Amino acid sequence: MLSKEFFKKTSVVFVMILSAITFIAVLTTYLAFSYYMDKEMRRYKMGHYNEQVYKLSYFISSQLEESVNIDEDKEFYDGLAKEFSLHYELYTDDMISVYESPGLQTEQEHMTEMDTPIILEGDKVGYLRAYYDLDNQVVSVALLNHQKRIETQLRTLAIVILFSLLIVSFIVTFMVNRSIQSTLKHMLPVLRGKRDVTIPRSGTLEMQYMFDSVNSVLIEFRNMENWRKQMMQDLTHELRTPLTSVLVMAEAVIDGVYPASKEVLEDIYKEVERLSRLIFNVQNLSEAEGARFRLNTKKVNLISLIKNTYDGFLFVAKEKNIRLLFIHPHRPCIAEVDPDRFTQVITNLIANALKYTPEYGRVEVGVDIFEDEICFYCLDNGVGMSKTDQTLIFNRFYRVDKSRSNENDGAGSGIGLNISSALAEAHGWKMGVESELDEGSKFWVKIPVANDTN
Repeated sequence: MLSKEFFKKTSVVFVMILSAITFIAVLTTYLAFSYYMDKEMRRYKMGHYNEQVYKLSYFISSQLEESVNIDEDKEFYDGLAKEFSLHYELYTDDMISVYESPGLQTEQEHMTEMDTPIILEGDKVGYLRAYYDLDNQVVSVALLNHQKRIETQLRTLAIVILFSLLIVSFIVTFMVNRSIQSTLKHMLPVLRGKRDVTIPRSGTLEMQYMFDSVNSVLIEFRNMENWRKQMMQDLTHELRTPLTSVLVMAEAVIDGVYPASKEVLEDIYKEVERLSRLIFNVQNLSEAEGARFRLNTKKVNLISLIKNTYDGFLFVAKEKNIRLLFIHPHRPCIAEVDPDRFTQVITNLIANALKYTPEYGRVEVGVDIFEDEICFYCLDNGVGMSKTDQTLIFNRFYRVDKSRSNENDGAGSGIGLNISSALAEAHGWKMGVESELDEGSKFWVKIPVANDTN
């Protein structure tokens, strides 16, 4: 017995469906052509019988001498009824019935009548009224031959349509099944845990869209897997140095090499604080990488949002003797943003500018409005960076040469700009940098304008 799984196969389902469609199509076509052929047969019968009536009328006229009078020739007229396969009546010119063929039943429901005059030497001497039923079985040889031709044509047409549809059905099934089998061959490694494959596009348009979706999922999975591996490698590398430092200093204190003084404990505390800050930044980076799935965007006035963040850095800038400015147009700048995420971007860019700007330097936070976009930027006159650094600055854990930082310990984790870039990408924005060594840097974010300001 066939298992249930057999009937779940795509090829079997396709064959069953297309076979059912073929059967219905052939049956419908057969019924339609049967109806058409029936009407054609009735039309042909009517023409045939009308022709027979005219022949019968002509034959009777040729046998008359004076008028319609059959008292002595009844058997002759009965024979004509059989010969022409017609029931008929004969009338005089005064419409007096003088003959009725044997078995005539004029009261039948579907009986068709036809009158024709009987002409003798140019004069009308009587009438012939013929009766025939188009629904009765054919008795004429000519009609029987014609009916056989029609039935043969109908059967031939049904067979041609049946085989044509079956061939088309099997061709379509073969093509679809071949595409599915090819896809299955590429999908099996995925089901077994292999993700570095790409399923080729094939089949119908809808199937191609489905394969594109699966490929997108595979690409996203590979990106997430690569990100996870890279994150683990980078995190291990970044954690190793402060952990080693803390362990060495703690071991030295325990062994009595270093005294348990306030200075030593402060050094240990700084390294632990650095570890804590690194872990916090890694957590923020993880959230930024997945922000596209959790953005809570709404229409906000960017000027107000930037101003609030800018005010929070005024005290920090004053402590470092850096002049912090906010340049903006005096009108609302409406855009679709996630306020919390965009505040992270502003904070990272301003903090980064203040860190790499020397004392008595200048940091400018500004907004430019264009026709289709708003450009937020942070400009400083700090140490700047090389062309190589500009291409790598947004990479995870990348830091410029520590000697160029205005902080001797180089405390930056190299994650802040990567977080900002990830958040900008999650919004669909463009983020970039322009910089010259010893002249400063300008980081910018281009944000589409929200056309509806309501």
